[in-house]
Amino acid sequence: VAINAEKDDEKLGAWMVTGGGVVVALVAWFLIPSSSPSKNGIEKGSLKLAAHTVSGSWSEADLLENQTQQWNGSAGVIKRESGKLYLISNSHCLGLAELRQSDSLTDGVPDIVGYQLEVVFASGKRKPVLRFADQDGSLDLSMLEVDASGLRVGTDYVILPFSQSLGLAEGDEVVAVGSPHGLEGTQTFGRISALREQQTPERQRLIQTDAAINPGNSGGPLFVRTGKDRYYWIGINTWKVTGADNLGFAIDSRDAMATKYRWYSANVAGAAEAIRTLYR
Repeated sequence: VAINAEKDDEKLGAWMVTGGGVVVALVAWFLIPSSSPSKNGIEKGSLKLAAHTVSGSWSEADLLENQTQQWNGSAGVIKRESGKLYLISNSHCLGLAELRQSDSLTDGVPDIVGYQLEVVFASGKRKPVLRFADQDGSLDLSMLEVDASGLRVGTDYVILPFSQSLGLAEGDEVVAVGSPHGLEGTQTFGRISALREQQTPERQRLIQTDAAINPGNSGGPLFVRTGKDRYYWIGINTWKVTGADNLGFAIDSRDAMATKYRWYSANVAGAAEAIRTLYR
């Protein structure tokens, strides 16, 4: 079930798709080796295997009636290691902010009775999320860990091709891949409209694009097309400005690869621990 939620005012009023158990580790991205994505990018026909649907749900015991929520977002695979796949998405695709706010009648601390995340791969195969990681700071980023058994690269997924040296410029052709409004495998094409440096506690670069981005695209990959007709991963589609046309934004993949994450078990205990840690 797709749910549209409006991001709060300090996040520019953008449309997003919201989205257990002890903190396992705090790691910088460079400490996690990646399993050989293509250094030459991927071809257009492989874009359909680049984005996967993240489905989540939670239930919270309230004074009068239990509250529940279901949502979906998108994610892309960034590595395979030790029998696990690791996907990158947005933090708001974890659904934790809404879960934290769900208990408004008693002590303000949610009494979580259910929490789960699932990845539906481009091939249709489903895997429960074993662990999730939230970005340890101000960036809207998360990671997901699933069991890789039964999943084949080139059939069920592709690893997002990343290049530190790739230059970007306004006017470059891009494609956003994801599950807007639950429509899996949707590709929307456009251009880079602007490259914007954000003066936040953690300086970041946002890629502004006129490719259509809608609720459900959140967390999915943004690709740039090179002169050799190959596609490289350059960003994580995150939000769009409401009430405006063709104003979408993605977090630069270089920031995503360099940031730090905290890991939690994807269950009730992990969700509770994440809320205590992230919203203290």
